[in-house]
Amino acid sequence: MAKQKNEIIPILCERIKQERSLNKLTQAELAEKIGVTDQTIRAYENGRFGVPKASVNNLAAVFGCCPEYLYGKTNIFSPDDYESDQHKQKA
Repeated sequence: MAKQKNEIIPILCERIKQERSLNKLTQAELAEKIGVTDQTIRAYENGRFGVPKASVNNLAAVFGCCPEYLYGKTNIFSPDDYESDQHKQKA
């Protein structure tokens, strides 16, 4: 289980930084939106510690993407498109 988390963290960090930049948010602005400090956002982006699931969900809401996209489990950005794809795979 720990190995899987180590594999996920780099892409999670990268995507948080990428989406923050695309949304033209500073670390402080993003931090305020999800209720953490700018130091916490910096730590998330630099991979100094893992991102709690609640924070990933909050980040996804701010960015308008699905949490699975941030985790690198899919390249589908939109939550609606992700859900649609999941239903197709089950059919």
